[in-house]
Amino acid sequence: MHTPDADFGARLRKARRDRGISQTTASAGIVTASFLSLIESGKRVPSPKVAAALAERVGIAVDEATALPDTANPVYIAALAAAFAGDSVSAAERAAQLPPVWPGWALVLGLLAEQRGSLVEASRQLQAALAAATAGSELWFELAAAVCRVAFNAGDVDAAIEAGESVFGVGEPLTPRCEDLAIGIRASLSGIYIETGNLARAHTLADDAAVEPRTAWQRGTQLWARSMLASVDGQPERADMLATEALRHFRESERPASVARLQVNAAMLKLQTPGVDFDEVRTLLSAAERTF
Repeated sequence: MHTPDADFGARLRKARRDRGISQTTASAGIVTASFLSLIESGKRVPSPKVAAALAERVGIAVDEATALPDTANPVYIAALAAAFAGDSVSAAERAAQLPPVWPGWALVLGLLAEQRGSLVEASRQLQAALAAATAGSELWFELAAAVCRVAFNAGDVDAAIEAGESVFGVGEPLTPRCEDLAIGIRASLSGIYIETGNLARAHTLADDAAVEPRTAWQRGTQLWARSMLASVDGQPERADMLATEALRHFRESERPASVARLQVNAAMLKLQTPGVDFDEVRTLLSAAERTF
């Protein structure tokens, strides 16, 4: 049985009004009229059983009325944007309008748990959502990237590696967003393998010539992974050069928060370089501070 999405109420209300059915008649024996009003306004998402009964009552197809949302759903997009912006209140309000069985709902909640510092809780939520998502879908790539990052930060290295490596077994990414995420996952995994001492795998992921970046963001992500490896390999000048080039590409991608985080990391790399220009380091840190 399908679970209703956040737009179910609007479709139900339109069908009911088009057929001249009152809320009292439509809800009789199923839910109260006041609860139906909440469903139609999008403030409540009914169970699959209730949704099916209401859909039948107003004469619309159950499958049509109760399809799960996808990543183009405006409520999901707004929830995700609020979560990334750090607006936990708005993100939680919008997530409450999504069906709890949909993995996108768990992704938003996992991001909010991560922001609260509840990394173990976030990792568990995200791993469960990843297992429920359709492999190869855009949402699945989003979840794999999140699990790779959060599980590692929560100390669950095996889960982080498993999620990241699983991306390479599903074929070519289907959308530009999936491509972005796949290259980002490569960079994250490379960093994880550096931390765990598997430099051979880290180099393979960072230096894979078969991965041809198509956007400034993708190119910057690839260069950043290579700069980390150069630093570990005892090549501070090369690491600095690659990091500087990566930052240039990231700036072109117009993602200020990401650029700011990388400016801090670039400043740290420069401090390890012989003959460091401290004015340049201060400039990077000042720019990052203004963004944050």
